[in-house]
Amino acid sequence: MQGLDLRSILTTATPRERDGSEAVGRFGYQVNVGIQRLLDLYESGEDFWLIFDYFDDLAVLDSEVNPTKIRLYQVKSKEPGVWTVSDLCKKVGKKPPRSYVSRLYHHVTTFGNLVAETGFITNAAFKIQLR
Repeated sequence: MQGLDLRSILTTATPRERDGSEAVGRFGYQVNVGIQRLLDLYESGEDFWLIFDYFDDLAVLDSEVNPTKIRLYQVKSKEPGVWTVSDLCKKVGKKPPRSYVSRLYHHVTTFGNLVAETGFITNAAFKIQLR
């Protein structure tokens, strides 16, 4: 997927879903995470562009003018409780991809090697037994 223009893809690609816009109650945590990321990037002096709840809960591009890399994050709060493998893999939402894990990797089909990172950001602990 060499030669892909990230800015062109961003203006022509269709987001996976728009249902998240209606979940106003959970946005407080997402906004706080985004503001923290914004302050970190501003302080670093790096060029950046943040996009909230469009392609994912938070997308961070390496430039507003000529982006070449995108970082995509699922941002989820959980109170009370902990995250388990079952929680991360269970079906959520109305349209595929329907698990948090599959959502982390879904955009590789759209953005290819322009995806620099995917991540899951949460306020809760994880209870996962590694083998």
